[in-house]
Amino acid sequence: MGVAGFRIDMAVRHPAAPGSYALGIECDGAMYHSSRAARDRDRLRESVLSDLGWKLHRIWGTDWHRSRRDAMARLRAAVEAACAQDPHGSRPEPEHVAVMVEETPQALADAVPVATAAAPSAATAPTVTFVPVDDGPAQWSRPYQEAEDIELVKLRIASASRRNRRGIELQDPDAGGVVGDVARCVIEVEGPVTEELIFTRVRSAWGLARSGQVIQDRVRRVLRKLVTKGEILRVGDAYDRPGHEVEVARTPTSRFTRKVTQVPSVERQLTLRSVVEESPGVQRAELLREVARFFGWARLASDIRDALTEDIDDLVAQGTLDETDGGLLPGDGD
Repeated sequence: MGVAGFRIDMAVRHPAAPGSYALGIECDGAMYHSSRAARDRDRLRESVLSDLGWKLHRIWGTDWHRSRRDAMARLRAAVEAACAQDPHGSRPEPEHVAVMVEETPQALADAVPVATAAAPSAATAPTVTFVPVDDGPAQWSRPYQEAEDIELVKLRIASASRRNRRGIELQDPDAGGVVGDVARCVIEVEGPVTEELIFTRVRSAWGLARSGQVIQDRVRRVLRKLVTKGEILRVGDAYDRPGHEVEVARTPTSRFTRKVTQVPSVERQLTLRSVVEESPGVQRAELLREVARFFGWARLASDIRDALTEDIDDLVAQGTLDETDGGLLPGDGD
């Protein structure tokens, strides 16, 4: 909806005045961030819309992601206060107002405010209920699943026994088949998974505290052989199982948080794209912080900043993201 050339993302109908609105709700999406003169534009918007009788409440995308509970509390208070006011100069008949709220600011802009009648009572003020459309985590994320050390140890023992190589050491040149079985299991459970994490899982299957250069070279040779045979795929800086589409990014668990070098670039870039799609117009600095929080990194260290910055540059070069003066937007590229 819009008036005087200005569009409002969402409006709450006044429960006591059919056809009128108690509050306009704006989200800082693509139209907001693409303005070259946001401050002047906001002053003009506020002046024009106020003259037309609008009361406005803004939801900031950064607040919605960083402190959603507080943002929803402020929204609830604004809606309740607006609905409590009498648009005709007399006490309105109380009604119940439900506002459907989704999990992102942009989705919230598309939500539909629904007014439902309640029993009239002059002593009862309007109440507001938020009806969650999707109360769970983002569809593009899930907790990280690890290949359990104990299971890898069992697999190593069984594989070695099957090959009549009981007790074979990881450094043994004849351990390639056993290493391959363990590596395939890790990739099946954790793929896409970086080479660094595969080293860690393989040495854990042998109960070793560290993997030196000799062990790393041996594992790399096994991985190359598996790729050549088509049993696994090389995806950028990671390995994955054939036919697997990377459609989710994985969050840390209470047991395991990956370092930035342990998160495949394809997964980092999926997260960057998804955050931009949910908060179009987000600035680079805020995008870096949001993605760092997603992966459980409390501090934006230089290695994290460098890796994510390179990912953003790649996405912009591919046309997947579009960088404007107002921030980052979803691009038209594949």
